[in-house]
Amino acid sequence: MKPRQTIALGINGEGRGHASRALSILPSLVERYRVVVYAPHTIRPLFRPFTREGVELRDLPHIHYITEEFKINYPATIRSNLPLLLRFPTILATLRASLREERVDFVVSDYEPFLSRAAVRERIPCLLLNHPGVVLRSFSLFPDALAAKLVSLFMMPSGGTRLLSSFYRGTVGPLIREEIREQVPTPGERFLVYAKPCFKAQVVEILEELGVPYDLFPDPHKDFPSHLARCRGVITGAGHQIIAESLYLGKPVCAIPFKGQYEQRLNAIMLERSGRGLHAPPSRLKEKLTEFIHQIETFPRQPSTSEPICTTDSTGAVLRYIRAALARRPVGVSPVPVKVNP
Repeated sequence: MKPRQTIALGINGEGRGHASRALSILPSLVERYRVVVYAPHTIRPLFRPFTREGVELRDLPHIHYITEEFKINYPATIRSNLPLLLRFPTILATLRASLREERVDFVVSDYEPFLSRAAVRERIPCLLLNHPGVVLRSFSLFPDALAAKLVSLFMMPSGGTRLLSSFYRGTVGPLIREEIREQVPTPGERFLVYAKPCFKAQVVEILEELGVPYDLFPDPHKDFPSHLARCRGVITGAGHQIIAESLYLGKPVCAIPFKGQYEQRLNAIMLERSGRGLHAPPSRLKEKLTEFIHQIETFPRQPSTSEPICTTDSTGAVLRYIRAALARRPVGVSPVPVKVNP
């Protein structure tokens, strides 16, 4: 019997969006391939249930942001990650040896600079599957935009194949987890608040003042997918994955981006232009959140952009790409975004 081919997944551990993309393709991958997941300690527990299906977990270093209130502290971020970056050659050598030992045939890397470079050095085909790289398709000369572009170039080494997953300007649309795809959306009365610590207290204070019913996440005692499916609207940070999952279920979103994080600002701007939600900068949080609550019935609105917006799931397209690459057939993924109907 021919041994199964081995796929390695390398996943960024900042937030849960990167892990969610991996979790959208993982159930199908384990049915056909041996899978080794390289992940930082921050997200490794999300993948432990798959060890019962033969998935093997390996450690991966973690480049992280230092945040203060609503913004990223870039000097502190650089200082905090400097020891890790100084060990880069040693880390790379260790990962190259691991890829050889595991006999990896194909690598899928979501916005991490370590396993992707190890794969390129070992001449292993590497798919650079992520969302943040979409900043390279957006023109801006603001300092945070230039910083985001430089970070993306570092996270996506040359020699890999880029596949950008996004509800706007992507190579493919969003990747939606199975537990979200299984939900049947229904109109509800309560708002879902997925709150970062930096803005949770402020958002809760505004909602209490407005007398609005809400459910607060993350909460280990509540089922997030079912609450998302039956909520009235979503109030959250401006990470791409939760916006995409909300749009998939037809829920309007009020997105609060970090200051100085261009990708999040771009997500929130494109969300508002799509007519499916509002961009709520921290400096205008009360104003925009109040507007979102009071005018929730007006969503979806007429889009203010002619750019294609994708609210459908592209997991199948990505899986077909991976299967074709491993079968050494000609591969190519056409952009699949569709216009949002107002």
